[in-house]
Amino acid sequence: MQPPSEKIEQFLQIFESDIAPFYEKHELTFDLESFHGRFHILRCLFLVDKLDRFYRSVGLAYDLDRAYYAVLFHDIARQGNGWDEWEEDSAECCYTYLLSNGKSEEEARSISQLILKEKPFTLEGQILYDVDVLDYNRFFALPFQRNFFDEKRLIVGSERDCSGIVEPGFRKHLIYVAQQLVIMTEVIPVNTSTPELIKQFVEIYYNL
Repeated sequence: MQPPSEKIEQFLQIFESDIAPFYEKHELTFDLESFHGRFHILRCLFLVDKLDRFYRSVGLAYDLDRAYYAVLFHDIARQGNGWDEWEEDSAECCYTYLLSNGKSEEEARSISQLILKEKPFTLEGQILYDVDVLDYNRFFALPFQRNFFDEKRLIVGSERDCSGIVEPGFRKHLIYVAQQLVIMTEVIPVNTSTPELIKQFVEIYYNL
């Protein structure tokens, strides 16, 4: 079992105290299966940790907090599933939150704009894009569906990776981890309390 990093513990605390109620409201209204609720955001947070461990293992330095904040907020203003018509609203929620928590106007705007997934990507923006793509595996959870995931949409470790690192083996491993996270967390009842949900996610992720 890997020990949790201080960084993901920090952002899980932020998720529990400040963010989860918004996604829980999604689950109580339009998102009964948590396709864009707490389950999606938690899986994305842990996939950020997985990507961070990879990029730092090869010596890259970047602002990881930016990626975590963007992940926390990227679906927060949704009012329905399907095509995301609310990205700009989610970015504005992120901007307002960061301003109220001590970020400068320039920094808050820069982080919140990652949610719009505009290219060319910074590494932080690419991480948000990739974890969102990876958790698309939630739509292919059944055994006969697992080969339906379109690996070409994923950037990390490919020739398109803005880090310049090409690592197909890690890409395969990352897809496997994302699939296992879906398989092992989809059985948790959607009405599980947030503290208990985080606890179960931590146990599952660090035992993969």
